[in-house]
Amino acid sequence: MENHPAGWEITSTSFLVLTQLKLDMKKSLIFCCLLFVINIQSQETENLIQEMSFYKDKTNQYSIHTINSANFISIEEKSLGINNATFWFKVTLKEVLSSVLIFDIKGNSLKNIEIYQNNKLLTTKEQDIGITHSILKVDSTEKEPFYLKVEFTRQVYFPLKVYLDTSYRSINKYDFFKSGFYYGFVVMVFIINLFFYISLKDETFLLYCVFLIAINLGISGYDGLSNLWIPKTIDNYTNVLFHFSIPLSGALFATSFLDLKRLHSKSIGVGILLLLFPTLSFILYLTTEKYIFYALGDTLSLLALLFYWLMGVFVLKTQPYAKFFVIGYSLVLFTALLFVIPQDFGLTHFSLSVEHVKFGALFEMLILTYAITYRVKILHQENTKFTEEIKTHITQILELEEQLKVTKNNGLQENSIEDKIELIANKHNLTERESDILLQIVNGLKNQQIAEKLFVSINTVKYHTRNIYEKLDVNKRTELASKLLFDK
Repeated sequence: MENHPAGWEITSTSFLVLTQLKLDMKKSLIFCCLLFVINIQSQETENLIQEMSFYKDKTNQYSIHTINSANFISIEEKSLGINNATFWFKVTLKEVLSSVLIFDIKGNSLKNIEIYQNNKLLTTKEQDIGITHSILKVDSTEKEPFYLKVEFTRQVYFPLKVYLDTSYRSINKYDFFKSGFYYGFVVMVFIINLFFYISLKDETFLLYCVFLIAINLGISGYDGLSNLWIPKTIDNYTNVLFHFSIPLSGALFATSFLDLKRLHSKSIGVGILLLLFPTLSFILYLTTEKYIFYALGDTLSLLALLFYWLMGVFVLKTQPYAKFFVIGYSLVLFTALLFVIPQDFGLTHFSLSVEHVKFGALFEMLILTYAITYRVKILHQENTKFTEEIKTHITQILELEEQLKVTKNNGLQENSIEDKIELIANKHNLTERESDILLQIVNGLKNQQIAEKLFVSINTVKYHTRNIYEKLDVNKRTELASKLLFDK
């Protein structure tokens, strides 16, 4: 465990502040959940669609003048899976008095949309990309069904809603507020973790920041926010980058948080192997433009994350923080699994929405932020314990120095503390670096101080300290002092 003697005054204050922030986040999350429920109810109430059906035009042979003869199938799902064909949607609306309608389509896989009524093209260019939606404004007073001719760049994902212009303005404002609340929450959690990284110099906090960014870049692609700053010309490349960054950053964070290098080193190789498969799938997608490889890349990426969740379960007994990882990871992982895979492959009978993924992410952030406070508390407690142990046994260390200076009856020369450590090192097969670190431990230095003096990382000090304990058959610095005192 790391020691940070110089920064613990700051950290202790930070812990109190973060505890208060944690309480505020709980209140905010409850509030956001209420907004989510109210918003869904509002949208479902205002939706004007009475009936919607579709036809898959595999050969693109139909036009608006001939599409009436096609055999339309009633649509019950938002996603129609992996298809490269043109789709026609027949939409019948409830009777309305207003002439201005808003066709609202969530998602970012739309290539082109044409809306027809009475064999006339109503709009082809009046398309606006909003914060989370693609919207088409239609001016029509006729009661005839609408026909939408749609092309997709990836999966056929078509969650269409139709609103009155006046109703949509209110709903859209509410969406702005909800999205702002969510991403504001993300920024707050990011800042908290970044603060602790700067304060404690623990890479786990930084890796969680990276993981947090990756998750929300992926979400921004699904809710349409990425349309604000990503050109359509590079949309495919950025989507692949965002989707692959999630398992990569998740693997790095999990490895650090769970201390897998020490507890289960073989998992590192398995994790790298699992990440190679989505890498290959995404490369094949970019080179062939076949969507099946994109869907496979998504699936394999999530399976890689599932592996690290299972590793969290595996180390539950040996890693005190693993329980938070397992709970927090499961919330965002399993909501993502039930959203991405069904959407990619058209298995929407049990699929979730991007809103569910967001709320899974919110709970994950809350739990892992609590884990951070818990981790800080434990680090502080262990640092205090180490300090007390050093104070308690400083006398033993001084006695050791005196004992080593005493000339033995066999005529040997006086041994210094370095001589004693050299004898111990030879007897127990310590390496040169382990001997150097042992000397600094005997001198009463803490891990951080040792790292600075020897110009190595904290993790290096911790690694060699564990090896010293194993070779000398001790468990803590108290036993180490006794070993040096009485070992002949």
